Amino acid sequence: MTVSKGVTCPSCEGQQVDFVGELYSSYQFAGQRLESFLPGGNLYHCTGCFLKFRFPVQTEGSYNRLYDNSATTTWSSEIVRPDWTRIVNFIHTTFPDQGKILDFGCYSGGMLTNLGKQYEKYGVEINKSAADIAAQRNNARIWQSLAEIPKEMRFDVVVAADVVEHVSNPKVLVNNLLKLLEKDGVLIITTGDSENYLWDFFGANWWYCFYLEHISFISKSWLE
Repeated sequence: MTVSKGVTCPSCEGQQVDFVGELYSSYQFAGQRLESFLPGGNLYHCTGCFLKFRFPVQTEGSYNRLYDNSATTTWSSEIVRPDWTRIVNFIHTTFPDQGKILDFGCYSGGMLTNLGKQYEKYGVEINKSAADIAAQRNNARIWQSLAEIPKEMRFDVVVAADVVEHVSNPKVLVNNLLKLLEKDGVLIITTGDSENYLWDFFGANWWYCFYLEHISFISKSWLE
């Protein structure tokens, strides 16, 4: 790896950043065919906080427009996902009788549906079409952004399943989600592990980097 001058880590703002490799460009984003080609940029690794990240990336407004499309089946809500099963089992065990559950990036509400009727269900979803489905099928309140959540609201569990890799600054996201928890609340995050040995071997050619919507890649070292 070579040190990359002029590239700053979006998480810790450090400049000790290694160039890992060039990332693929594509006409595909979040399962949708784009009208114009979207450059993939490069993959970098911060030696300070251990984040791997894509750079350069699109503006927040551009990403919002790309995600807020009419598609509602890009990510299936009907299949049995092992991560959802583990999340639901944890919630049932930790808060068996009731609780307020927020699914950040809930899409069409598949995980919320698996929870059961004893919970108050909430979600955040930027795709309006998918958010409407999530609200209807779960009798849930869905917001389009964290900023829309009433300041006094707190949750027993906040879930971010396969979401953190979609944001440019995961540190800001995690801190904002932690602020939404009750005193004994739990934040659950699932994502790819950027320190797994196969990723280290393949570098920028690891499959998890192929999706243009994946821009930040955390690990146990980053979390610590």
